[in-house]
Amino acid sequence: MFTTFATAGAATLALLSGSAPAPAGPAGVSFTIASSNGTGCAAGKATLSPLPNGNGFALRFPTFTARSGGGAAATDMRKSCQVSVRVGGYKGFTFAVAQAEHRGYVRLPGDAGATQTTTAGFTGEPEKTVFTKTFTGPRNGFWVNRTTVRADQLDYAACAESRLLNIRIDGRVRSGGNGGASTLTLGSAGNGIDASYQLAWRKC
Repeated sequence: MFTTFATAGAATLALLSGSAPAPAGPAGVSFTIASSNGTGCAAGKATLSPLPNGNGFALRFPTFTARSGGGAAATDMRKSCQVSVRVGGYKGFTFAVAQAEHRGYVRLPGDAGATQTTTAGFTGEPEKTVFTKTFTGPRNGFWVNRTTVRADQLDYAACAESRLLNIRIDGRVRSGGNGGASTLTLGSAGNGIDASYQLAWRKC
């Protein structure tokens, strides 16, 4: 199965979905949230936890739901959240986002539609890594989107520079012709992970 990945200013590229995770990086790597804000995550409400393999991190957003139709306000049709992550303890290495997984719930009656987009990049540089998932109605249920970046398209941080990794998540809903309520939620079904990111490493 193929899903889509895009680079800023470039054509859309095909990526293999569900490939093996990135190899382990240097020991002792740490991940902390430097800041978070947006309509889909009130300031300071996003939470982070390291992945069990120590090679990435998971995020949770308790209030990320876009709505359209059914009496929803016009401003509810789009939700966004930017999380700046500080990565530490990787001296002598650099890293890139190698795999992303997002999950949630979608309800789209009739011909309604929705799009979930995530961009990743480093402070002071263009956000080159873009993951996109499109939904079309009718649909009602949980969803998972896992995408692995091809090795020749990894966007590594500059060596010898400590920059924040910025994750920007966007969800949009378009109501159908019947005007029924449509929703797109970024949220897990009980496992506490709404989004997760595996990193790839290389020596500087």
